[in-house]
Amino acid sequence: MVAGTLTLHGQTRPLRLQVSRTPDGRYRASASVVQSQFGIKPYSGMFGTLKLRDAVDVEVDVPGEPGGQS
Repeated sequence: MVAGTLTLHGQTRPLRLQVSRTPDGRYRASASVVQSQFGIKPYSGMFGTLKLRDAVDVEVDVPGEPGGQS
């Protein structure tokens, strides 16, 4: 677990990333970001018949060693 802050749309909120190491030596971090907590209205289209969730899942994949070597 990595704790920090995320600034999005001019709003800063705490964020916790769940971090794991993949078998190939990379690191994968994931978190859920709730758009409305950052002042963002979730997308809605077609007169409200199409709505997206307020929570968006974010996933980051990074090399384990500088230059991508693991």
